[in-house]
Amino acid sequence: MTLSSHQSALSTSVGDLSEWNRNRRRRPVWRRVHRVGATLESLFPMVSEPKSGRRLIALLYVPAFVGITVVLLLRQSGVGATNTVWAEDGATFYRDALSHSGPSNLVRTYSGYVQFLPRLVFEMIRFVPLANVAFVVAATGAALVAGLCLLVFRSSASLVHSPLLRGVLVAAMIFLPVSPNELIDNVVNVSWWMIFASFWLLIWRPRSWSGRTVGGIVCFLAAASDPIVALLLPIAIVRLVALRRASENIATIGLSAGILFQLAVASTS
Repeated sequence: MTLSSHQSALSTSVGDLSEWNRNRRRRPVWRRVHRVGATLESLFPMVSEPKSGRRLIALLYVPAFVGITVVLLLRQSGVGATNTVWAEDGATFYRDALSHSGPSNLVRTYSGYVQFLPRLVFEMIRFVPLANVAFVVAATGAALVAGLCLLVFRSSASLVHSPLLRGVLVAAMIFLPVSPNELIDNVVNVSWWMIFASFWLLIWRPRSWSGRTVGGIVCFLAAASDPIVALLLPIAIVRLVALRRASENIATIGLSAGILFQLAVASTS
């Protein structure tokens, strides 16, 4: 090959490279995002619905919910759970529910942020006769955690395929060592379990609208009850890039709405 042939081939290669760079610069940003999203989509595999459907829920989930609730009530050390109102439940949220109107109480801050779920629960508990308040508070706190345990069991199925391993994951929530002395059987501390559940709900990709709606509601309540849930925002952003349809980002929308709610109330408090 002569020198002129080499120069011609080199100029052609440089010309092709320049043309590729020009086309790359002209390529819309959304196409690049689409390509990145297609790569990240594998992080959120679609969950297959159980074949037995509602029958499975009736036969397994309902007894599991009752059993977990009872176990949580029995785990409280010291005085029985149904005879105590402790943590901030009585001294703060129950008292505020009795002292302030509903709308103003729901956006009332404590320790610098909003605890929306506890205030919402005590807006209903304030109508309970005083003699039954301890039982209702403890049962409500245990039932909320039991529901979150079952949500984690269901939503983790996309990444943890073994029911046995998911059962171990739920058992870790139920038998958390610090629970009997610090967290269990009250309403205010349910937010700690909601943070953990929100992580799995942001990864969960259910086919049904009911699953998506539950994910959005729980993520909203978690963020509206504890600002530390904002640490999950990177997962929500990755999900938004990977799954661009709004119908698949209900959990992300719920989390974002809860964070905005926290910021709006805290900034005007």
